[in-house]
Amino acid sequence: EGNTNYNPAAEVTQALTVNKAGQTITFNGLSVKTFGNEPFIISATSTSGLAIQFSTDSDKISLTGNQVTLVKPGSVTIQANQAGNNNINSAPSVSQSFCINPAKPIITAAGLNSGTPVLTSNISIGNQWYKNGTLIVGATSNAFTPIDDGSYTVKVTVDNCSSELSAEQILVITGDISSISASEFFIYPNPVKDNLMINLTAFDATSEVEIIMYDASGRKVEKIFKRGAEANFPVSSYPSGTYSLKVSQRNQIYFARFVKE
Repeated sequence: EGNTNYNPAAEVTQALTVNKAGQTITFNGLSVKTFGNEPFIISATSTSGLAIQFSTDSDKISLTGNQVTLVKPGSVTIQANQAGNNNINSAPSVSQSFCINPAKPIITAAGLNSGTPVLTSNISIGNQWYKNGTLIVGATSNAFTPIDDGSYTVKVTVDNCSSELSAEQILVITGDISSISASEFFIYPNPVKDNLMINLTAFDATSEVEIIMYDASGRKVEKIFKRGAEANFPVSSYPSGTYSLKVSQRNQIYFARFVKE
């Protein structure tokens, strides 16, 4: 404006650009699910406080707002986005992935009283069979024909997402169920009415031996622990039929089959 000594100065203007604010998204990791679990809610936040939108390209889930419904097993990726507004730029997208593990498979068995039993998983794809906890190379179809005595299980994997192991199916592949022995391990009498005697001299007598009984369908009936030279397994209350035993101590495992009169 000047003063008594100076004239007013020529006005000078400057432009000031105010950019939109930035924002970032926090989207925490998602926990592993199992197919069959109930729908669940996901959440994410933005530093802007604006609402988050979720999206996915996966056909393994149904996404409604922030509710996730499981459709089938496998690996899933969900994106969290915030488009911004007149004052705030869109946020960089953030993704989280998680597994929908297949449900625990169920084994059905056919031909248990024959020399060629067949085990079938109730899930059609992604199967891997195990014998005594060890993977059987190449046994990946939903039906499997075992040729040896053992404890058989199956696991299902989709997109590196794996189920629990199935319940054990105990098999004794033999046509003679009246006399089953392996070195110093044997059971008697067979058939049995009241008490099944199990010779344990093949095992370390100072440690417990785990004895599990299964019915003809592979369902676990009872489990006991014994030590010593011989175990008495009362069976008088069991229905008549064919049963299997898994007798183990550390890595030493024997199997036997007997008839309850």
